[in-house]
Amino acid sequence: MRSVEAYRLWTPPHGTYFRSSDMAEPLSDATRELGRRIRARREALGKSQERLADSCGLHWTFVGQVERGRRNLSFHNLLRLAAALEVDPAELVSGLAPPPRPAP
Repeated sequence: MRSVEAYRLWTPPHGTYFRSSDMAEPLSDATRELGRRIRARREALGKSQERLADSCGLHWTFVGQVERGRRNLSFHNLLRLAAALEVDPAELVSGLAPPPRPAP
């Protein structure tokens, strides 16, 4: 496992600001809530996104996108994250409603 110190994080140049309107919206209410649950569990364990990503074989930027609701997880990645978070996958998805179907 790589140490967290091995990561080189990019930061925007000084004077660069992001407005909340510049940030992409979550894919759905379900992905937003799933991401919130994953972040809460990760923080409860005291893990950074980098440590969580290393422990489940995913990239840390992917984990960040999941936590912001910007990624739709595959079944296998959901299982990987749940194992690294030491939680049953059912706890992460329990009660989430699917997004409405588009009209034909």
